Amino acid sequence: MTTQQSEEERRLREAREQLEAAKSVIAELEGPRLRLRVSRRKLACQKATQSEAAGTQAQAVDVSDVGAEPQAPVRKVLRVGEKPRLPESAEVKRIYEAMPSLDQVAQALGRDRRSAVKALAAAAIDIKEDIAKQWDSGSSLRELHKRHGPGCDTISRWIKSAGREVQPRNANRQCDEALVVETYLETRSANRCALVAGVSWEKARNILRKRGMWEK
Repeated sequence: MTTQQSEEERRLREAREQLEAAKSVIAELEGPRLRLRVSRRKLACQKATQSEAAGTQAQAVDVSDVGAEPQAPVRKVLRVGEKPRLPESAEVKRIYEAMPSLDQVAQALGRDRRSAVKALAAAAIDIKEDIAKQWDSGSSLRELHKRHGPGCDTISRWIKSAGREVQPRNANRQCDEALVVETYLETRSANRCALVAGVSWEKARNILRKRGMWEK
């Protein structure tokens, strides 16, 4: 055997020894990994079994619960664009007594003003008559507008529909002019301005012209 062959055999033995050592290291590492994988599988199986048991228990009828106190009702999830159901008339009346304002009632019911007026009417509350009574008590159109939301012209029409006569509460010319301007910004109608302020159409027009708001 030559020296070259002896060297090659030596290198081959070293390579085999290194390979065996690597296999031993890999075997040592694979042991904990396999055990961890098995543990995860067992944990997943246990969770699945617990879920099935919980579902079966929820579906089962427990006779011992008969006569027990009722649980809180599950709230219905509204669809997009679906309006909440109106409460009972007694609840609507309670809401109006707690906050006597049309806009606040509409906001509490999740409806617009027109629907809120109908809901109040169903609860035997005439919002127009109530506003007319507030007008009789001395509230001005602007105060009623700020309290309930509708414009001064609408408030005035509601008061008249309740059988009242709307006359300007303040003889101060500047206050009347402010009311004419405010009504015109809401309605763009000189006739409505004259009606709400209790003045003639010509006077309302002159007030608007003086303020630079009359372009006709």
